Amino acid sequence: MADTDHGPHDSKPNPFAGPFTAPPVMPAQHYAAESKRPINLATDDVPCRNCGFNLRGLTETGNCPECGAPIWNSIQEDLLIYSNAPYVAGLHRGLICVLIAWVLQLVLSLLTVVAMIGIIIVTLRGAVAAGGGAGVGGFAFTTTTSGLFNAIIQLAMLPLSFLSLYGWWLISAPDPGQKAGDTGQKPRRIVRAAVIIIACTTTLSAATQFLALAVPAANFALFGIGFIALVASIAQFFASMLYLSWMGPRIPNATVHERAKLYMWLLPVIYLVGSCLVVGPIVAMVMYLLLLNKTRILIRDVRQRQQRGEGTQPFAVNA
Repeated sequence: MADTDHGPHDSKPNPFAGPFTAPPVMPAQHYAAESKRPINLATDDVPCRNCGFNLRGLTETGNCPECGAPIWNSIQEDLLIYSNAPYVAGLHRGLICVLIAWVLQLVLSLLTVVAMIGIIIVTLRGAVAAGGGAGVGGFAFTTTTSGLFNAIIQLAMLPLSFLSLYGWWLISAPDPGQKAGDTGQKPRRIVRAAVIIIACTTTLSAATQFLALAVPAANFALFGIGFIALVASIAQFFASMLYLSWMGPRIPNATVHERAKLYMWLLPVIYLVGSCLVVGPIVAMVMYLLLLNKTRILIRDVRQRQQRGEGTQPFAVNA
């Protein structure tokens, strides 16, 4: 029997109408979410999973009067399969952007190290051929070349940095179906704030690198900019791990949840201790990227299930 409780948008075609495919039941061990009492639409403030409209006082067999989405979706478990489809698509795109940016940054960093070693070798050979020592002239040549090289690398890194920041901006986008007090909201906001700060410091650093070629005193500003960027990056890392840990039960996947909590302290240890052996930062970065890639694959699967119509309400809806 068709539902008769639709709200003010009955005359519009409902994009949520269609066959229902129930999402597969996940084993209990996949969930890390806290147990919650059943939702009571008569007394509870329940945001629509699609647009955030307060559904309090409506019936579960009806539609959201704001966007037409089935209310049934909004009273299910807090899983991504029931979330706003564009929001899930944004998570997926954001993770792709971050992964592409990090991989290219890693490749560029390795090429930078190789190129710097080459510059040093050529400089030393030239100094020896000129008189058996670098002297003041050799040092001045090395400093100038190094400054110009660093400025060019910074400029090359700039679009990759902004691609990564754009990715995290998408990943940390607010979910319309989440309440302001939900545990994932605080780390999400910290990630967004850190992204803005890092974007500003990255731009300033690139400009200051070139300015320092003409005005050496500008190098002192780089230390301050670098320190601010470092603090923001550390905050963004810890907040992103908390955010991924919160996201894990929503996928739902226990591995993402547990690894994000583990990596919050393990990756900094590997990075710092392993720096003595050079390979530490690389190992930490690879582990970080593997976690992001696993999350990307899982969210891609959720997105594909949504496209197949899984997680749609089981009641008849007027088209």
